[in-house]
Amino acid sequence: MKRYYLFFLIVITIALNVRAQSAKEDLDRVNKTYQALSSYTAILEYAAYQSYTSKESVQIEKGEVKMKGSSFYHKIGSIEVIRNKEYVLTVDHDEKSITKLDAVKESNGMPFMNVDLEKVLKLCTSSKYYEPAKGSAGYSLVFPSTEYSSVKIEFNKKTNMIEKMILFYLSPSDLSGKGEEMAEKPRMEISFKNIVLNKDIPSSVFTYEKFIISLGSNKYMCTQGYKNYSFNNQTSTNPY
Repeated sequence: MKRYYLFFLIVITIALNVRAQSAKEDLDRVNKTYQALSSYTAILEYAAYQSYTSKESVQIEKGEVKMKGSSFYHKIGSIEVIRNKEYVLTVDHDEKSITKLDAVKESNGMPFMNVDLEKVLKLCTSSKYYEPAKGSAGYSLVFPSTEYSSVKIEFNKKTNMIEKMILFYLSPSDLSGKGEEMAEKPRMEISFKNIVLNKDIPSSVFTYEKFIISLGSNKYMCTQGYKNYSFNNQTSTNPY
């Protein structure tokens, strides 16, 4: 299952252009709402389902997201990711590994999940509007992808906050553990709960100091609490 959670961290960096004007207007409004925030935090729930139509999940993971300016913290299960203007740090607690990467190109303002939703509309081939619940709106977006057949984005009509994302995977997988012959195309639902806006978040949340110590000249060592973790420096200025 970790493969699906890890890919979710990557997929929302994909540039997706909805041709339907209403979808573009609605998601542009959502995007602008996030850009106007000084900070954002939410508890996440990731529910994996064996098929597109399954009623019961086969696995649930908890997580959280925090954003402040161009800085971003994201946790999915045992994976933590920190992004800021200088670098990306990924911590895998199952593998006991820490990886430092070059910073990703930042967007203007604070986009949803560190990605500008305007860009998330650029490759989309079709869209369909629906209302998942009273007071909520959603769009099912179809786009060329090697990983998904479609993605649904649901948001609150009043606040413009994203409430849920649903990912429909293209490749069959045996999430239930019943054997490859039972493999089906799975879906994942990501729910955003306990949303807190414009509350101060300590800057330390978005830095590496908890996990690694700088020795100068782009050299690092793991802190005492993570001394048993391996460290992999993949930045372009890596001296090793």
